[in-house]
Amino acid sequence: MGEPICLFGEGPFERRERLKQLVASRGPVISQEEYSSSEEENNADEEFYTVGPKELYDARKFLVDYSLSRARDRLSHAREKTKMSTTQLKTERYKLYSKLEVIHIVSIYETTESFASQVGGDRAISCCKFAPRNSSILATSSWDGTCSIWTNPECKLKITLRGHKDRVGTLDFHPLSFDSLSENAANLVSGSSDGIVNLWSLNRNEPLAELKGHTLRVATTCFHPSGRYIGSSSFDTSWRFWDVETQQELLLQEGHSKEVFALGFHPDGSLCGTGGFDSVGRIWDIRVGKSISTLKGHVKDILCINFSPNGYHVITGSDDNTIKVWDLRQHKNIYTIPAHTSLISCVK
Repeated sequence: MGEPICLFGEGPFERRERLKQLVASRGPVISQEEYSSSEEENNADEEFYTVGPKELYDARKFLVDYSLSRARDRLSHAREKTKMSTTQLKTERYKLYSKLEVIHIVSIYETTESFASQVGGDRAISCCKFAPRNSSILATSSWDGTCSIWTNPECKLKITLRGHKDRVGTLDFHPLSFDSLSENAANLVSGSSDGIVNLWSLNRNEPLAELKGHTLRVATTCFHPSGRYIGSSSFDTSWRFWDVETQQELLLQEGHSKEVFALGFHPDGSLCGTGGFDSVGRIWDIRVGKSISTLKGHVKDILCINFSPNGYHVITGSDDNTIKVWDLRQHKNIYTIPAHTSLISCVK
């Protein structure tokens, strides 16, 4: 207040009276609680955002057009199904269940025999995926820092990809790999504990590009359904959105309080689902950069997440040994599958 605390010869009573006069002359005093509440009101009205690059704006424009056309086709197919009679629906389901029953019976009677087996690396195999358009091709990643591409069912090694300096924990094929995509293009993406995301072609054992940005282990890498973008989740509590052609980081998204482990894209390409060690799943609209739904229900780490082809169901697997099915229309968990006795690492 610009006044001395105590004057010469002034006692406690005189000091208190002088303080009252000073306060009265300066107007009303706002308490700390009132000041804090007014600050919160001001902050609530203020919109917070981070300015993104022009490339992100262009990507979101593309995603709007891409996702709307795919959503239109998906809804059209769903409407056609609603016009089918009950008899037709039962016939289709019977055919599907018959195939599943045959697969189940075959798997029961052939569990004692291995169809094929091969040593995939010097250390543990962390991930294994078939090419989306060609099931005769298989890719594996290993803790020895390599990725390998194999033929199926011969289990013959086609190429070993070397470039990571630490354990490789995740990989994914381009949606058009081994189909219409050139072998010289980025057909495969991988991420490792060195925090680097690598892009690979099919005719070189060295990476086409290294996507650097994560500061800790990369847990999951995934191609966007369009094939033009890549998503990656990391132990640095963020997930990132990359442009395949320019290798530019378009988006660094935060929102989880702990490590982000699981990541998956909606089949329309409009949404991204993430799950982390905070036991929370989040659904992001990547066309606008907002979290549109929070999936709360697991009591331990969420290790995997995936979208249903119908567009409105999401499934998550967790370290709490349960699988949960979520309805995006209702923003809630509609079913829990407590069938496992240990953690669930992958769901489809």
